[in-house]
Amino acid sequence: MRDRFLTGMSRCRYLVVTLVAALRRPAHDGQTMVLFALMAVVLIGFLGLAIDAGYLISERRRAQNAADAVALAAAKLRAQGKSQADATTGALAVVAPSGEYPDGFPSTEITVTYPAPNRVIATVEHDVQPFFIRALYTGDWVVSAEAVASLTTDTGPFALLALAQGNNCNTPNTGIRFQGSGTVVINNGSIGSNNCIHVSGATNLTVEVHGGTAQAVNEIVYNGNAEIQVDDDYYVSGGIPLIPDPLAGLTPPACSTAGTVLPDPSHPEDPEGKNYVILTPGRYADSKGYAYKGISLLPGVYCFEARVTVRDGFIRTVDAGYASGGAAGDLPAGGVVLYFSGNRGQLKLDGGAVAQLRAAGAASSLSCNALPGTNSGLCDEKILIWIANSQPLTLNGHVENELIGTIYAPNASVTLAGTEDTPVLNGRVIARDITITGDALLNLDADPEGTADPTRVYLIK
Repeated sequence: MRDRFLTGMSRCRYLVVTLVAALRRPAHDGQTMVLFALMAVVLIGFLGLAIDAGYLISERRRAQNAADAVALAAAKLRAQGKSQADATTGALAVVAPSGEYPDGFPSTEITVTYPAPNRVIATVEHDVQPFFIRALYTGDWVVSAEAVASLTTDTGPFALLALAQGNNCNTPNTGIRFQGSGTVVINNGSIGSNNCIHVSGATNLTVEVHGGTAQAVNEIVYNGNAEIQVDDDYYVSGGIPLIPDPLAGLTPPACSTAGTVLPDPSHPEDPEGKNYVILTPGRYADSKGYAYKGISLLPGVYCFEARVTVRDGFIRTVDAGYASGGAAGDLPAGGVVLYFSGNRGQLKLDGGAVAQLRAAGAASSLSCNALPGTNSGLCDEKILIWIANSQPLTLNGHVENELIGTIYAPNASVTLAGTEDTPVLNGRVIARDITITGDALLNLDADPEGTADPTRVYLIK
């Protein structure tokens, strides 16, 4: 193609040289007409070259606009959770020839690639037919354009974050699963999974995310009429990069002394504390475990190396005067950090047990750093329950449940179950895998100071 173009240019050069030579000869009759004819040929050639060059530039600009549109459309579809194949199909349709857009670009001229989970490259190779230069150059003209779009994936903080990775959505003990037939409401935070997010309901399960996104490293899987709804400018997306553990490296609490089990003075009918007890901060390692109907926790750090079982009653934080604060929504200023470790450390709620717990770092009138065994990380992250082993945690739905703080279980499964108007958690859950189930309404309110930024799609080239 290049050789044919050079041959055409040689012809133009020959005409110009001939014209210049003719101008240098002595004038003869009729020579003006010949010179005019030669000059007209040259002028027409340059005019044709200018027209074709302008047309070529225009087509190049049109190809670039198409590449930009395809890259942005594909990135947006990816941010909405579409697969690469579906994103490509949808993006190509944006610039495809149609009745309203007859000069569109066919899919054969466009290539869409995904070099990274948060990046899209669209390349356009468009054939152009010149008007005049084809008399001198019979080859094809091709204009090319490339556009690179990116989508931000820094969507923290997460109200729910499943850390476990998996090769596919069927990998056990990975991902986030929403099950049931009600509505899950998540405020001021995002949903993130290092594998998949499953949303499946017997009827019409809806997951509402306000102030955040729902993103997974692999896929968002829907079943039946279930769906995830997010606010404007936020996205539901699969194919994001791996999400690191935001609490990795956090220093665990230290319990230097043994805790004490005391009878609960608010239950005089149980003077020996067989059913209702007060626990003081410290280490609990009795292999037999601790099983009571009611457990009240004084402010401080608790290190459990044995199972703690609540039988049909309650586990709650109390202040120094043993006052619990009463009804849900009225928790006292006192707060705790519950650290479960070893082979047996576990919190188990049986029957209709109620959990009313506030993290030490979430107690506004309590100096968290002043509590023995705590550190600034525990206070800043508002750690409420830290499961350092692989023992599962299940918080059954109860209308009087109220937990304020962070549940951190990087190697364990966490299950939250909701019933009507259940205020399950004001904080966040970071766990190996997470299951949310309920037949009515389940609320998760992340820290309002950490509202996530919306995912952004933009051109970087």
